[in-house]
Amino acid sequence: MIRYSLLVMEGPAQGQAALSALRFAEAVLARGHAVAQVFFYGEGAAALLRGEVPADEIDAIAHLGELAERHGFPMRACATAAGRRGYVDAAPESATAVDQGTLGQLMVELQDSDRLVTFAN
Repeated sequence: MIRYSLLVMEGPAQGQAALSALRFAEAVLARGHAVAQVFFYGEGAAALLRGEVPADEIDAIAHLGELAERHGFPMRACATAAGRRGYVDAAPESATAVDQGTLGQLMVELQDSDRLVTFAN
């Protein structure tokens, strides 16, 4: 079994990185491998900012959160990167499945990962 860490470095306004990470995670898990973590960095830290998802689009963050809960892997966004993008601790009703984290936490999880896959432009 291969353990994958996923690094999302693109926000919803820049492209489809979170959706690609979701599809990749689904495929990895379907093949009997594991996801060690999903980490949002740079523009990807916008995952902490809960916004409305248009009806004709997939809420990739919510679906990743469901996978994370079902398979027991953490989803974190760099707190510093999120702060630079205007995120402040959210009220519970606007919270996402993504916790604030640090690059140190990313590195610790990487020690238990076999592969790091980055999603960005």
